[in-house]
Amino acid sequence: MSKNGIRYSEELKQQIVDFYQAGSSVTYLSREYGVTNVTLDKWIKELSNAKVSDTETMSVKEYEKIKKRICKVLKFPRSTYYKTFLRVPSNRKKKASTLKSEIYEIWKESKRRYGAPKIQKVLESQGKKVSLKRVQRYMRELQIRSIVVKKFRYHTEKITSEEKENLLNRDFKTTSIHQKWCIDITYIYTKKAV
Repeated sequence: MSKNGIRYSEELKQQIVDFYQAGSSVTYLSREYGVTNVTLDKWIKELSNAKVSDTETMSVKEYEKIKKRICKVLKFPRSTYYKTFLRVPSNRKKKASTLKSEIYEIWKESKRRYGAPKIQKVLESQGKKVSLKRVQRYMRELQIRSIVVKKFRYHTEKITSEEKENLLNRDFKTTSIHQKWCIDITYIYTKKAV
């Protein structure tokens, strides 16, 4: 229906929408065809095509019906559906994502050696104030950690020297060079005690 109560055919509605998509303004089309701006907006919403995939398009009205059906079948509130698609990330989330990428780059440049304290110091040297706990939390979220090499610690052996086999029997006399070698290698870890 228009201002004067005239019903428009679907072909004319589609033609007006095509003119709008070609570049004509809503106010111009409203004056030209004697239809209110609100009615034109409604037609544009109903008859415009939405790109579903690279090859397929469908009207926005059909697309909206499909979305409603999907939400109903999945028992998913439509308000939540629209909220998730229209949500704009907050400034805090944007800063967190840039900081996470910086932390990851510093960690990668250090050949995965830097932990949270060193990364925090590097960020401070770049002029960014970040707490150690925040760096630790972001590293945990990124599932990255520094490479930790355990220091070698000397362990006392449970086998005493009396229990070991004596191969030389304190016979250090040789007839030529390099026949017998003696050295204390008890500090070197081996699978089998010699």
